[in-house]
Amino acid sequence: MLRLMMIGGLVLAMVQPASAIVWGVKSAAGATFASQTPANLFSFDETAPANLTDHGQLLLVTGGQIDVDGLAINDGGQLFGFKLDHAGDGSVTGSSLITIDTANAEATVVGSTLSRDIRGATFDAAGNLWALDAAADELLRIDPITGDVVDGSTVALTRNSLAFDLADTTDVAIDADGSFVISSLGMICALNPATGEVTDLTTLLTRAYAGLAWGTQEDTSDVLFGYEVNASEDIDTFDPNNSYARSDYVLSFIPGFNAGRGDLAAVVPAPASLTVLFALAAGFIRRR
Repeated sequence: MLRLMMIGGLVLAMVQPASAIVWGVKSAAGATFASQTPANLFSFDETAPANLTDHGQLLLVTGGQIDVDGLAINDGGQLFGFKLDHAGDGSVTGSSLITIDTANAEATVVGSTLSRDIRGATFDAAGNLWALDAAADELLRIDPITGDVVDGSTVALTRNSLAFDLADTTDVAIDADGSFVISSLGMICALNPATGEVTDLTTLLTRAYAGLAWGTQEDTSDVLFGYEVNASEDIDTFDPNNSYARSDYVLSFIPGFNAGRGDLAAVVPAPASLTVLFALAAGFIRRR
């Protein structure tokens, strides 16, 4: 969508994403562990809560169900995630980057398996893929081409300058200004990606947010969507202009199984969204 704005005699052409779709994945709950197959791909409209679509189970192109977390979508519309490998007791033994074909919910593994428990991910406007390792309590970057950890990118998470124990119910989201927020159980926190320090924004003791995504449209850019898995797998919204007050958005979706974990993903708008500058004022255009 193209918006025109006049500022001081200059017309600024502002582009915002044409799609108003947020993608998500809902995995099943394990008997004694966080998540297991099936993991269903879903999407919903940022402006129409009734329009939630279940796209079915995520399957490898080579066949077989997979447990998936850490969804992220780049500005080209390519959806990524992380396939989780489990030991016999259900604990996560590794994570592999995957690309997801949203047309058929098929996943392709990228690169090798990382010895990490990736439970949250997002792209920034520059195309960097950020991820949260819930086992190591770290923020890191992943190369979306190779699936490897970017050298020197790992930062330990802290809170009040002490080590922060990140829950596996977690995600990370970046707004149009480049600010990071993360969830950990019912906590929503600001995150400094350079230092790893988290700062509390709000806490809901009876809830647990496995997914976060900012709205991408003009009317939803100040809306933070949260995928809640502790109550009845709901989509909530948070208002950062009102102390992150929570509201219901979608209630009890994909009722065929109880939620384990999962994630949300939406395209992060470019900072300032300014792509074209037209000079119309006197002195910018020579009149003849």
